[in-house]
Amino acid sequence: MDGKTEAPTSPRRARALNLRKAACRAMSALIVLPCLGSTMAFAQASEPLEPQEMTDRFGVIDAIERGDAVALSQLMETSTKPAIRAFAEAGLYRVKMDPGRSNEAAATCISLSRRANDHVQELACTMIQVGNFLLEERPVAWATGVRHIRQSFYPDLRRQYGPLFALRQLENGVDLDAIAHLAEAAPPSATKEGDATDLPFHKIRKGELNPVSTLGLTAVDLLSGPTAFDAIPDTAGFMTLLNEPTARALGILPGPSWLSPARDRSVRSSLGVLPTLVIGHDTLSRVPVAVVSAATPNILGLSTLRRLGYISLSMRHMSVGGRQHRACSRPLTMRSDLIGTNAKVMIPIKVDGKPVNAVFDSGFDGELEQYGIVDPADLAGTKKTVKVATAMGQVDTKYVERAKRVDNGVSEREIVVRTRPSDGAVRYVAGMAILKGAVMDLDFVSGTACVRADATVTP
Repeated sequence: MDGKTEAPTSPRRARALNLRKAACRAMSALIVLPCLGSTMAFAQASEPLEPQEMTDRFGVIDAIERGDAVALSQLMETSTKPAIRAFAEAGLYRVKMDPGRSNEAAATCISLSRRANDHVQELACTMIQVGNFLLEERPVAWATGVRHIRQSFYPDLRRQYGPLFALRQLENGVDLDAIAHLAEAAPPSATKEGDATDLPFHKIRKGELNPVSTLGLTAVDLLSGPTAFDAIPDTAGFMTLLNEPTARALGILPGPSWLSPARDRSVRSSLGVLPTLVIGHDTLSRVPVAVVSAATPNILGLSTLRRLGYISLSMRHMSVGGRQHRACSRPLTMRSDLIGTNAKVMIPIKVDGKPVNAVFDSGFDGELEQYGIVDPADLAGTKKTVKVATAMGQVDTKYVERAKRVDNGVSEREIVVRTRPSDGAVRYVAGMAILKGAVMDLDFVSGTACVRADATVTP
């Protein structure tokens, strides 16, 4: 480890290290932390788990973070442990964006874990259950669940497993008092068939409610009360986000910061509720929003888009409601961490002939970004540095441009892919330009997502 030569490990030490790895991976889904601590504390833990059981648990967490429904289905069938099978089932329905069925499986997993006195497994399943509240636009329930995790699990885990669970960062992760005043959102409802609304995309121009401009056609017009504003539909952002000028115009005053920012501690992020939000012909009530002090566009997040029932996206517009296209049968999937943040819709594509499951980021107006290296030639292209607007403000990002063949499910063409070195498995992020000549239908009611040819575009 850490570049040093290690002596051969005994089976007992191997089990302890496996336990440490899985526990650390589960915990890092909630906060960013170095996976450090006393290995001896783990070696002394009672009832260490078998390596295969740890491998399966780690596989479930990894599959949820990758949005891999196939791997989760396989783990449901192959694991010999009932709690792991229930854990995989909870993860499968999370990936399929069905929080109700995910919660049912998570409850089974929690019950089985308690019987086995397996606190780490109980923690992982509780994190899935709590994380589902964010998908349901219930930030108060989510924060209350986080508090339950802190109070119910960590004292015992620290005593049993040592310094790994003595995490100062966790206590600073969420300020529950800052959001205790919020009311829960109305439950999601299915959009009625018919009355589809086309919302044309336009550029955001810097102005009274927009601290920054955008180059791409990515924003749509929205209405809350008498105030019109624009926002970027973001299938890779889990919560709707407003900048401070827009929030003030809508009567939401910035409050205490509810999250500790990872990069810039001068950036604040408070919470509020929009009484109504009009999107096309649909009116949503009591919509939770995050308000950030950074200069950023407004974002229409995935949890709010889900409440619309059905949307379709092309490079030119977003269509809301209608559900005209019923031929789609491919499951809608997303990736997220256990605690429910970083939710992102997935899209199947091919890169140089190889099928990959890419994040579909409708807030990104480019075509495709690659994180990690498939071939050393990936870093031999043109090197560039650009500034990117994020919820934490403007950040510099470096990448290498290289041409690759990409198939979006409708047509194949050669495009310029932006590649960034990254640890771990290779990941792809597809932007709106990946839909050239195509439309992506997202049906949150039936749980399907398909790419079809755009009939309005001349070949």
